[in-house]
Amino acid sequence: TTRGMLIRLDDDVLSLKPSAVVMLMGTNDLEEGATPGVIAGNVKLIVAKLKKHNPQMPIVLCNVFPSSATKKRPADKIKQINALYQAVVKGDPQITVVDTWTLFADEKGDAKKPEFPDLLHPNAAGYRKWRLALLPIFATLKLTETAADDFKLEEGYRSLFNGRDLTGWGYRPTTEQMLKARANWHRRDPNAPPWPVVKKAVAFDGKTVT
Repeated sequence: TTRGMLIRLDDDVLSLKPSAVVMLMGTNDLEEGATPGVIAGNVKLIVAKLKKHNPQMPIVLCNVFPSSATKKRPADKIKQINALYQAVVKGDPQITVVDTWTLFADEKGDAKKPEFPDLLHPNAAGYRKWRLALLPIFATLKLTETAADDFKLEEGYRSLFNGRDLTGWGYRPTTEQMLKARANWHRRDPNAPPWPVVKKAVAFDGKTVT
């Protein structure tokens, strides 16, 4: 639970002098009857202790995984927790949030059995998917070694930026396929960020700002 993690933080985490911390917590609290507000409050205290310990240490906060109401972890409560987590860390450059709820949730907001056989714990496939979501973040934070980029431009390559203005750039109208994807996204998560819709093409030719 988040309460247990708060109690054990000094001995089990900070004493190890970590170079970074990845956090995934909150689901067990629901089974014990804790409210989303209490859970988020504990996470806020944990984050504060981590930041006090090392103001430069990267903190990666994973959204609570989906589960099931049959496990006393209904989707609406988990979404409330994740929304509160976002509010707790909003605008904090030391913290990176990973949307591991959307990564694993089905259309009802529950865990998928092929990845969570007991609707609670990920299996090998689930852990593999989680790992692949974290690796780019670790690379960005320089927590892992990355291979040298040997990318070479193709013959005849022409830059889309002319060095003067935004000629050639602009907005394309939102396609029907994208509109359907937008509707599905917001249906699955009412707290999802806005998805702008472009009705008419807009060209930035000759402009230096939009």
